[in-house]
Amino acid sequence: MRTSVLRAGIPVVETWDVAEPPIHMLVGLSNHAARQSAARYLLGKGYSRLAYIGGSDDRSLARLQGFRQAAQEAGAGEVVSAPVPVPSSPTDAGRALVRLMSGAAPRAIFCSNDMLTTGALFECARQRIRVPQDLAIMGFADLPIAACTEPRLTSMQVRATAMGEGAGQMLLAHLEGKAPQRIVDLGFGVVERDSA
Repeated sequence: MRTSVLRAGIPVVETWDVAEPPIHMLVGLSNHAARQSAARYLLGKGYSRLAYIGGSDDRSLARLQGFRQAAQEAGAGEVVSAPVPVPSSPTDAGRALVRLMSGAAPRAIFCSNDMLTTGALFECARQRIRVPQDLAIMGFADLPIAACTEPRLTSMQVRATAMGEGAGQMLLAHLEGKAPQRIVDLGFGVVERDSA
């Protein structure tokens, strides 16, 4: 794919993860650092026995790696994971939650996106698992639904709108003959709500 794009000779602005060098320009965040931050947030709140729900695609596996690394560095032990199909649905997350809770139940779960987090939250309601009293749940992306659930979801904010705007500005600057910054890291933040 990369070779084909290079042969096309057109300007490329990539979005999302700043870990890989871009073809031309890139605007995004460090997914690895964001996952580490999620683990540190949950551990800082006193939650132990962390678990992860996510797909087997490269992006989800990178999230799991960063999450696991931060947990291990903090001495929190092994992070249990429950993979879901790619693409996945909230229903898949509910099934993953049931699998996780059937073993040594975790105290907090980090999901690779807010739609999975919502599915896990709905399954908690069905199973009468209190969130966050019995199980804390945290998502990724801070989608609008995160502020509408009960309880409202704690999530990692990735500034997706700013990412799209930044990509457009970089492309326009390039087309105008300017030399835009090659990589723009927008960072991330934790949006703390009720679920964790």
